[in-house]
Amino acid sequence: MRDPVARWSVVALVAITLVSLVVGFVWLPSAHADFTVKGIWDGKQQPITALGLQEGGMALTGLGDNVKDSQCTIADYPDAIAKVKELRDQIVSGAIKIEDPMMAK
Repeated sequence: MRDPVARWSVVALVAITLVSLVVGFVWLPSAHADFTVKGIWDGKQQPITALGLQEGGMALTGLGDNVKDSQCTIADYPDAIAKVKELRDQIVSGAIKIEDPMMAK
């Protein structure tokens, strides 16, 4: 670039971009009171959180109160719905243990 204005414009743009990245991704998050990544950075928190049945992280349409309105085929099989609900409750209570594949060693 031979034009000094264009050269300084590019330099200024690069400088502003670098400063913005540092402020936005390093300084501001670490200064915030509820900085959630801090536990991961400090090695005190797992980087992956698994939400299962107990935490409400997964559900089935067939187990909801409005299964008849859902037009889901499972609504025609109340015995199957009852069995699935029973199994869900056993998993939540801990009677049935299922290994989390995300946490396997």
